[in-house]
Amino acid sequence: MERFFKPKRVRSGESSNEPNISEPVQNQSCVELNLNDIVSDPGLRKSVEKFDISLRDHVRREYLTRGTCQPIGHMYPKTSFGKQHRSFQDSWYQKFVWLEYSISKDAAFCFWCFLFKTQNKGGRYAEDAFTKTGFNNWKKAMERFNEHIGAVNSCHNDARIQFESFQDQRHSVSNVLRSCGREIDNAYRTRLTAALDVTRFLLKQGLAFRGNDESTSSSNRGNFLELFEWYSSEILRFLRL
Repeated sequence: MERFFKPKRVRSGESSNEPNISEPVQNQSCVELNLNDIVSDPGLRKSVEKFDISLRDHVRREYLTRGTCQPIGHMYPKTSFGKQHRSFQDSWYQKFVWLEYSISKDAAFCFWCFLFKTQNKGGRYAEDAFTKTGFNNWKKAMERFNEHIGAVNSCHNDARIQFESFQDQRHSVSNVLRSCGREIDNAYRTRLTAALDVTRFLLKQGLAFRGNDESTSSSNRGNFLELFEWYSSEILRFLRL
């Protein structure tokens, strides 16, 4: 780095209070996401808020790609509630699409609130039972799930709105990229096909490829370029029919 900075010469007897600009500023290291921090089991996850703020949307995209943790068919352990034994039920996933199950904690969590746990207008946050500690009072499961959903302006519904908006944005970007990719690929294939066909034709006829003046302002740029441009335009016109 010394070659980019010339040290300032200070004459004898001359004091300088100016900062030494010859010392380069160290670049801040970029924060990268460790994919080992993206854990499927909701009971073992690191909360989104604990990630660097520059990584949080990346974290959300990773979890969206993996989807909710719903181990359908798992042998859920039974818990005693008086004389009854109850356990988590696979059928709950169908009614509550946001519902997740942690095998490590035998507890239920909310996927939406985990991703977008924010303070609502009333100053309340999504309860920790569905985002950190987990819920496992299976006797009152349906009642508590509905309470967690709450009213229209509840923390859960705020998280749902953010989840859907984030998901729509992600899908829109993906669709645009896929569409652009297809158009670029088709255009490339068209021009490549034209170039090969023109090359074969000129070789077969024993004609010269290059012209005396191949500049864009030339009225005759040579056999290859002139035939290539004409043939490409004809293919594109045919494809539009």
